[in-house]
Amino acid sequence: MTAVQGKNKNTMYYIHCLIFVVLTFAIGFLPPFGQITPLGMKCLGVFIGVIYGWIFVGFIWPSLFGMIALGLVGYDSILNIFCSAIGNQTVIQCLFCFIFVATLEASGLTDFIAKWCISRKICSGRPWVFTAFFFLASFFVAGCINLYGGIVILWSILYSICKLVGFKKGDGYVSYMVGGVVYIGTISIVSMPFLPLSIIYYGLMGEAAAGFAQPTAQLCIDGLLIVFISALLYLLVGKYILKLNVEPLKNAESYLEEFRAIKINKEQTISIISLVFFMLVALLPSLLPAGALKSFLNNYGVLGAACTVIAIQCLRRTPEGTPRYNFKDLVNRGVSWDIVIMFAASMPISASLESADTGIITTVVSYLMPIFSGLSPTLFIIVCCLIFWVVTQLAHNLILVIIFLPVLAKLAVSFGINPYLFALLFCMTTNCAFMTPGASAQAAMLFGNSDWIPVKDSYMLSILFAAIALIAILCFALPVGMILL
Repeated sequence: MTAVQGKNKNTMYYIHCLIFVVLTFAIGFLPPFGQITPLGMKCLGVFIGVIYGWIFVGFIWPSLFGMIALGLVGYDSILNIFCSAIGNQTVIQCLFCFIFVATLEASGLTDFIAKWCISRKICSGRPWVFTAFFFLASFFVAGCINLYGGIVILWSILYSICKLVGFKKGDGYVSYMVGGVVYIGTISIVSMPFLPLSIIYYGLMGEAAAGFAQPTAQLCIDGLLIVFISALLYLLVGKYILKLNVEPLKNAESYLEEFRAIKINKEQTISIISLVFFMLVALLPSLLPAGALKSFLNNYGVLGAACTVIAIQCLRRTPEGTPRYNFKDLVNRGVSWDIVIMFAASMPISASLESADTGIITTVVSYLMPIFSGLSPTLFIIVCCLIFWVVTQLAHNLILVIIFLPVLAKLAVSFGINPYLFALLFCMTTNCAFMTPGASAQAAMLFGNSDWIPVKDSYMLSILFAAIALIAILCFALPVGMILL
């Protein structure tokens, strides 16, 4: 980049910053409408300004500035706002779940799972079985542990295999698999309610979830159904409709045999035990009858389980007398501060929208109810999913969830819909953000990888998988979810 280009880029950046600040405070001087109060207009200005900042500036400083602005307009003291943001139970749970996941990565479990999945003997000479196991690795490594790191690991393994067996960059199967890793990983990251992003999403529901117990096991069944159906349909399309050439994979046995020889080590075994322990703590409360054990596990929760694992791993020492895991390194490796600070800021800002003193949520609901009033509960969910399936291709999916989930989940309750079911289907739908580079960070990774997948293939396969995922959500997960919840 030349100095002139850099200067122009900086100029646009500062213009966006100025617009962000002006929006944050100027909207508060506009006359109130609907049931919004003067304080509500000021809070609305902060909300709109922060959304603009997130889209055009970044996540960290617009989030921090937005919380300060919320205090300056008189909603609450700045100290209380920051305490409610950083101290929010959802933010704390998410933070320590990120660190817990980092212990799994640091042990090398991610790489081991990826290589173990694709090197099973059943894959030898069976290209589509190999493909299915690669998608299974995408679910575990990118979906359940680390999306972006998992994508990079799986891509690197894929590249090595492709070079070994004779695939060329841009071949149909190569593009199909490069995209498939992103799609399966992305659709998986909110498939279970104890995954970090799911914790944040469900925490956004606020008042809508009041009085509803989180049905963890049922959400897992329905979420995993979406992943399974989406992956299965994508696999069948690749084999029977696209009819991709997979013959070179029949020569991959020597490479897979090398992966098969890799043995799990002590640290990876401990990580698997800790992961099973974490999942049991998350799942059992929704399966157990009322009693002392259920009460204990509800109190202990995913936060207690994550912190227990982190504490045990950090107290362990190597034979040389050094810490086996360093807490600072785990934080640096695992915590996505952009996401944490963004969602922390969204908590008090969302609370201001829902406050009776601002009248914002009341006004929004009063405008939306006439639109949805004639719909059945099922049709309400379908319409919401269809609308946001389109919108998420153009706007960042994280921002869409922050803006619309609290309001729509509250509307869903008024239709007699369990808010957790609505949140699962809505968040899965907004996670189908693949069709344009700006739809999500992982979409940007995919379109940026034009060396291995041509841009035209990125568009074609992204549209294909987004359609497949929508079918899985509306035709399978919705009816099953209505039965389970």
